[in-house]
Amino acid sequence: MIRLALALLAAMALASPAVAVEFKESPYGFIAFTMPSNNVGCIYRDEEGSGLVLECDRVQPSYLRVRLFQDGKPKLYKNVGDPSCCGAENDFPYGASWQKGPFSCASTTAGLRCNNGEHGFSLSRSGVKTY
Repeated sequence: MIRLALALLAAMALASPAVAVEFKESPYGFIAFTMPSNNVGCIYRDEEGSGLVLECDRVQPSYLRVRLFQDGKPKLYKNVGDPSCCGAENDFPYGASWQKGPFSCASTTAGLRCNNGEHGFSLSRSGVKTY
């Protein structure tokens, strides 16, 4: 009986939705947020000529950037220059989710996952995946 109760509690915890967060917009009109590890940071903005874009940088083990536009697949950049990431005012806590425009992101201890509905990416120390 105790095992059954514990199994039910575990199943309910896994089924619980992530806590939704909202981030403060900068005076310049973009939103920046950083994962608790300070290894991944993102900027959401309306880019002239491109529309809405979510750009995320990963510092370790190698510095890289993923850009996801409101439509289409993400683009991975492995040679981005200055590794000045990550120090945004908005902290994206583990277990939280965020949504703005066409983008949705989830912060977990395994890394960051973001998508534009059809396409997306995941970033972590252990790897990068785009789809």
